[in-house]
Amino acid sequence: MRSKQPISVPRVTPIVLSLKPRYADMLFMGVKTIELRRRIAVGMEGREVFVYVSSPVQRIRGGFRVKEVWSGAPEDLWGRVESKAGVERVEFDAYYNGSGVAHALHVSHVWEHGAPVGLEALRGELPDFRPPQSWRYAKGCELSWLEEIKRGA
Repeated sequence: MRSKQPISVPRVTPIVLSLKPRYADMLFMGVKTIELRRRIAVGMEGREVFVYVSSPVQRIRGGFRVKEVWSGAPEDLWGRVESKAGVERVEFDAYYNGSGVAHALHVSHVWEHGAPVGLEALRGELPDFRPPQSWRYAKGCELSWLEEIKRGA
């Protein structure tokens, strides 16, 4: 008889995503439940996302989990996201201008840290921390530090 070995499920690396303050506010207020992206990582469904709010705020504010991803031609995706993305049609069209594919991340399990962590404090803990232009994978010692931030939310 064979002994059963535990199945190892690989951990999916979290993403650090940059959002403008306006969109971050809508996300954390629950008004925005879709995050629009021109490019995304492979395997986004179920992935943990940490939200870095860009200038002038410059803080890790919280995060969310990606429930599902919708992708398609921008003109086809608009009907699914128009009331959930926090943008008007003109902004949507401008954002996807020249792009053949639009991605919409359906967010779930949104959480917000009680004391968002500023860029100077981040670099005090993580000297190599670089805010993403759009998004990037969390790396190295950031992983445990970000998880600790989430536990303190």
